[in-house]
Amino acid sequence: MTQYLPYIFSLLALISFKAKAQEAEVDTIKLEVNQGLQLYVDYGKLLTQLSDFESKLEFGIAYQFRNRFQPNFQYGMASVDPVDAIENGEYNAEGSYWRAGINYILPLDNINSLYLGVKYAQLKFEDSGSYMIESEFWPTLEGGFQRTDMEADWFEAILGSEKKLKGGHLILGGQTGVRFINTRPTGEFIDIYSIPGYGLWTDSSTPFLNLYIKYQF
Repeated sequence: MTQYLPYIFSLLALISFKAKAQEAEVDTIKLEVNQGLQLYVDYGKLLTQLSDFESKLEFGIAYQFRNRFQPNFQYGMASVDPVDAIENGEYNAEGSYWRAGINYILPLDNINSLYLGVKYAQLKFEDSGSYMIESEFWPTLEGGFQRTDMEADWFEAILGSEKKLKGGHLILGGQTGVRFINTRPTGEFIDIYSIPGYGLWTDSSTPFLNLYIKYQF
């Protein structure tokens, strides 16, 4: 994943440049950034409640300043039950996490905007699993494990977009980016399969996509 980082950041820089160029072209339109408190929910994660793989909830609060900076905070809970984590066995990981960061808004017009952001996140979680090893020559071996009070943290680089709905108080948004793990626990017998809030543990970085709806006061 890390070999793609130069391309990702080049794309972010290109989008930022185009947004600024478009803003300069529409200087006949007065661009407004409304200041105010924002509350939002990640409805993409709400849809995971119907999934057999994972269940997530995430809520957030932000404050939009007229200077285009937007500090924000999110709190979430996640539970993952992948069917293919352990052959002939079960695995579960669950925990709660928080994220804090800041975005910089790039208005395209008074309805649509892009933004760039960075975040830092921390998680407390636990996991458990069971397994069964069958053999034609030896007795069946069954076992399990449970690990608690584990912690992890990571950073996020974000590119997002938002669209104001009629009235300007409701906002639909989406964001994509890359998460970079900072610290995480390791398992002595079976390693951590999934980090709630971060994603499947396969590399030191992982892409993500979030969809949310906001209400601005």
